[in-house]
Amino acid sequence: MTGGGKFGFAGYAAASSGAAPPPPVTPPGPLTIYGDLAAPGVGDPNTVGGCSMASDQFPNFAVSIGVNDQITGSGQYGVGFNGKFDTSYFIPPGPNATFVVSGGNNTIGQRTALIIDAADYSINWGSFGPPGSYEDVLNFGGFCENPGGTATFSWDVVISSQILSNGCVAAVGGTSSTAQDSTFGSVGGLGIGRYIVINAGRGGYPAPGDSMVLDVTVTATNSGGSASQLFRVNLDWF
Repeated sequence: MTGGGKFGFAGYAAASSGAAPPPPVTPPGPLTIYGDLAAPGVGDPNTVGGCSMASDQFPNFAVSIGVNDQITGSGQYGVGFNGKFDTSYFIPPGPNATFVVSGGNNTIGQRTALIIDAADYSINWGSFGPPGSYEDVLNFGGFCENPGGTATFSWDVVISSQILSNGCVAAVGGTSSTAQDSTFGSVGGLGIGRYIVINAGRGGYPAPGDSMVLDVTVTATNSGGSASQLFRVNLDWF
């Protein structure tokens, strides 16, 4: 008597003696963003919680393309500079344009906030030419620490909110970086690959009461799951 159904007992034994299933894959995370590196592959603890933000790191440009202060000759870093999110950096002082009157880097909130003098900003932006002849660009660089399982990475930036007067409009350009280390020092002006372009409108420039919220995200993914982290930028004109 063979028994055991279609394959008999011998067939059952052969079918159940395969290799053990692979162990589960450790998902990535929790993720931590740094604005700069202390060493290759190691985030600088002074920059924990946020990305570097700049207007002078755009690809193929040797000089700042962020709006700077033409009257004083200072502010070469334009409106988009936060000291690589160094928590010891205060805005101002620093090399920011004089129209950035206050702000700071908040580690707990993972946020850079800038208060901008709208009139001064307009004067300096307009010194490059009439509205529409020049744009302000904000781009970002960062490193993502991942203590979880080996993963692939993707960086992005979105405009979560924009309230801009005089026909001004902001848009996202570029292509998302897939490098875990997307700091400016490692990948150059491309940074995270995605950047914000602010265009002046026919009526002029941002006005008092205008604001923007920009969210930079990094996502790490493997077969075990995914994890994300966010860095936020608040821009307010007065």
